[in-house]
Amino acid sequence: FRVYDDRLADWFTLRCNEIPTQEGQSITADVTWTGERSPKVFNEEPFTVRKVSEDGRVWLWSSKNKIGIIIKHIQ
Repeated sequence: FRVYDDRLADWFTLRCNEIPTQEGQSITADVTWTGERSPKVFNEEPFTVRKVSEDGRVWLWSSKNKIGIIIKHIQ
């Protein structure tokens, strides 16, 4: 998953070891996002799928580094 702002100045990428599809699912992911001076990078970050909505939004939470991400499956 890749998310950018309109100016392409702020962004994040999320590369999951599997597609998050159901609540309670545990996955790992590489996460990179815009930092003040350089990108922040977390490799093999453990996430839990907290919620999946009918419109394809998925709430991910990593307790390890307190990272929350909401993504949307576009089909």
